[in-house]
Parts: sequence; C-alpha cells; structure tokens
Amino acid sequence: MNEDYLAQLWIRFPAYIKQKSSLHYIFRKPPLWVRAENMVKVEISGKIAAEEMTDILPTLTKYLQDNLKNDSVHIKLEIDESKAGNMDLSPAGKAKAMAQKNDKLRDLCRKLNLDFA
Repeated sequence: MNEDYLAQLWIRFPAYIKQKSSLHYIFRKPPLWVRAENMVKVEISGKIAAEEMTDILPTLTKYLQDNLKNDSVHIKLEIDESKAGNMDLSPAGKAKAMAQKNDKLRDLCRKLNLDFA
C-alpha cells in the first residue's frame, strides 16, 4: 500500500460526507499509517468530533477498504482532550471566548450590557 495514495484518498473523502462538514478539517492532514497492523491512526481533538467521527467510521472504513483493495484495513481513533480543552461551543460560549481575546469586542459587550463579557 502506498502512503501517498492513502493521503490522496483521505483528502478526497469529505466529498462523500457533505452532511458532516464540521469534520472536514480532520481530512486536511493525512493520517498515520501503521503498516504492521494494517491500521490507519487518526488523531481527534475533543469528544464532539470523536462522536461525529464515530458516526461516519463505517463509511470511511468501507471507502478505504474498497479503494485500497484491502479488507483488513481498520481505523483507530485517538482522542486528544488536551487540544480541545473545555471549550464551550454554544453561541454564548463562543462570544465569551472572542470577547476575552478582543478588547474592543469586550468593551462593546459591556456597553450593550451583555452578560458574557
């Protein structure tokens, strides 16, 4: 199996999962191929991405097996919680994070009496 071909397949996969556009960032960087175990190792940051990735795992596995012509290929997800941190992905949580990074936005939020600034 050619690792360059795996990388090409990996980058092209998002066309098959248009409904999961939030995961497309995962497919920008090719995964690690562990030849001895016929395994594709994928690093995921955060529980939400891991849950969504688990949903598409059967489709992704079949796609790789078919295109690589190797039925023993399997995928292992490695979840790295330290990269994701305890991010609040709600609209208020995102606004709070942006306000913490931007003084002008924080001042505007205070003038508008928004509670998350």
